[in-house]
Amino acid sequence: MLIVVATVLAFKLIWGIDWIDALLRAVGVVTATGYDSLLSANVPHGMKFFGTGVMLLGLFFIAILIASVVDDFISERRGQRISVPMGKPTGHVVTCGLGRVGMRVAEQLLEAGLRVVAIEKAEDNSRLLRARRVGLPVIHGDSTAEEVLRAARVEHARCVLAVTSDDITNLETGLAVRAIRPGMPVVLRLFDGDLAKRVERRLGLAISRSVSFVTAPVFVAAMLDRAVLAVIPHGPRVLLVAELLVNSGSDLHQQPIDTLDREGEVRILAHLRDAATSWMPALDTTLRAGDRLIVVATRDGLSAALRLTTDMVTL
Repeated sequence: MLIVVATVLAFKLIWGIDWIDALLRAVGVVTATGYDSLLSANVPHGMKFFGTGVMLLGLFFIAILIASVVDDFISERRGQRISVPMGKPTGHVVTCGLGRVGMRVAEQLLEAGLRVVAIEKAEDNSRLLRARRVGLPVIHGDSTAEEVLRAARVEHARCVLAVTSDDITNLETGLAVRAIRPGMPVVLRLFDGDLAKRVERRLGLAISRSVSFVTAPVFVAAMLDRAVLAVIPHGPRVLLVAELLVNSGSDLHQQPIDTLDREGEVRILAHLRDAATSWMPALDTTLRAGDRLIVVATRDGLSAALRLTTDMVTL
């Protein structure tokens, strides 16, 4: 627009062309569509040189405009496909891995009102479209690479969740995050219970959770028709609230409740017999077949409790 205005003024003030003709010639010259207006024999050479320069300048700026539009279009299409995060997020949560667990965790964080940026290595992940639908920004790349983590602005994040299906990848991601920002809270998804303990104890990563370690007693209890009512995270451990049935052939039959109660492992919350419920029952209460107990226990404590209530369990 400035080029057109300047050209109109030049035609008017230097060569005395009226405003309408000056505007028409200016637009034609700038867009290189009216160059024939300069070919007339009575057109001064100065105007021809000036018009040639304006045409070249116009072509230059038109090329820049086209390149900018194409670049924006390609970036937009790419952003729609993989939801590249825009701007410079701070105070966000970075999730590494968009598998079933990672996608669900990210969705719950978004539902809680938190800002989330995801990192996913596989470009053909079927959940990328789902991520775009829920407004989840995604960066493609290896979460163990420093440049990918920096692209997700982990140094400005509130915490990082490494929830891929591979223990080593999650561990390497946690270490890479700590190398960028020491002290960053990191949650690792680890299947190996022993590895989870060692990572927590020796490497100083904030929190580690072993999925198989946490869920094993829950699966066993369900298999034996025992109800696990809740799973409560507590530091590096979990507490399980469960309902246990005293079997007629179990070690608890005709034994006092304190046989099961173990400090630091199992606590009895309630004793159910027939239609009566006794909360925080006396520890000298004698149990009999058919009684039900509501307990809160550690993983090891629940395993021991299951062994006492039935002779069918081996964990």
